[in-house]
Amino acid sequence: MKKKYLLAPGPTPVPEHVSLEMALPMQHHRTPQFSKIFGEAAEGAKYLFQTKQDVLILASTGTGAMEGCVTNLFSSGDKVLVINGGKFGERWGKISETFGLNVVWHNVEWGKDYKVINEQQAETALAAGEHEKAREKYKEAEDIYRSLKISLKSQTLGDDVGKFFEREMIARRKQQSRFSPQRIISKLTHLTTGYGEKVGNIFNTAIWVIISCALLYGIEGVSYRGYILGFFGDVEPYGGILNVIGNLFYYSVVVFSTVGFGDIVPIGPLGKSIMIIEGIAGGLIMAILIIALYKQLMDR
Repeated sequence: MKKKYLLAPGPTPVPEHVSLEMALPMQHHRTPQFSKIFGEAAEGAKYLFQTKQDVLILASTGTGAMEGCVTNLFSSGDKVLVINGGKFGERWGKISETFGLNVVWHNVEWGKDYKVINEQQAETALAAGEHEKAREKYKEAEDIYRSLKISLKSQTLGDDVGKFFEREMIARRKQQSRFSPQRIISKLTHLTTGYGEKVGNIFNTAIWVIISCALLYGIEGVSYRGYILGFFGDVEPYGGILNVIGNLFYYSVVVFSTVGFGDIVPIGPLGKSIMIIEGIAGGLIMAILIIALYKQLMDR
């Protein structure tokens, strides 16, 4: 039999042998036979959810479970915050209003980079000159982001783990003195690599380093085939300025990737210093890029 599936939260597809069992005569819920089946299901649910506590089995839809949460945890008139980022958030709010709760709506527009309220409070305090309070709120935000990261990591939600790790690092950075070396290094790491989470940033940084070093090599010049390869060196033997630029770019790529230098070598202290810095930076950036790509391709 061909089955058609609607990609919605339910109903849950079940194996064929389970469906066949449901075709048998129903067990009355007051009989010992039903109690035995229910007990086995309850014990199995504990294993499924990896808990030793009782698991509530609700004979209702998901909306029924949501209503149970609202009616058992709150009373009419209680104030609740509802984050509405889609249909389920909207449903939480409507159920709460139905049972007489005072709902504070927080509507989230998709695709925006929203921050936890602690970080927003830190920014407000910082703008008001309350630096100690801002530092405390940034610390709270850092702890929340870390907890969210750990929770999502246990669910193998790799992309979301990366986003909350980035926000965690930003909150940590903003607790540091504004012009401290640690904060400056952290900011540069964020801009160049997204704390190792943004492949686009890492790739752009690699291109920027290669082009910048190629230009610096061109200013002082490098030795190639007995001539000075540079903007102010022997341009004609290399067939014009475009060929000079191409060779300098090639040399910079080779140094960046640390695969060898060939016939092109630096001739002065500036060129040698640039070569050393680019080689070290290239090795680090390539390692970060490989790790970032791996994390995107594999579960964390």
